[in-house]
Amino acid sequence: MRTKVRRKNMTLAFESVSPDGQAYVVSTGSQKLGRVSYHQQDDVIRVVNLDVEPYLNGFDIEARILDALLANDDINHIEMVVPLSTTGYYEEAGFGLHSKQVLLTKTKA
Repeated sequence: MRTKVRRKNMTLAFESVSPDGQAYVVSTGSQKLGRVSYHQQDDVIRVVNLDVEPYLNGFDIEARILDALLANDDINHIEMVVPLSTTGYYEEAGFGLHSKQVLLTKTKA
């Protein structure tokens, strides 16, 4: 499956690379930008992994990929877990911190 989304003078192509259709290579058609994996339930996407090619850091590629996902008519909400040090970047991209949720983790002793 290949999906194209045009955003801000850049057409992004999402090419499925997993049997379940939840992991994609994102490109402009000729240039690989990165990979995104997510789980979709109804109109909500929970991004579990977003990797951008290292040489593209600083070009807001992450925000463009997320905006392209949100541009899909079937999607109304995107959730993702990010390192605390990057929350400022994602807030600038339009994401908000959810005041009623926190990520809890437990590591095996």
